[in-house]
Amino acid sequence: MNKNITFKALKEEHFLLLLKWLETPHVKKWWDADINWTPELIEKKYSNYIKAFET
Repeated sequence: MNKNITFKALKEEHFLLLLKWLETPHVKKWWDADINWTPELIEKKYSNYIKAFET
């Protein structure tokens, strides 16, 4: 079994998966519990990270 961990740069295509993860109860308990995430909020918050990474 490969025990290496790899990371990929966040891309817009990951936003729906990120939304699903952020709204999962065991994650929401610890990560922005007071925010009801929507696709629009995800895009607003994380689009700038993507743009900065690409330049």
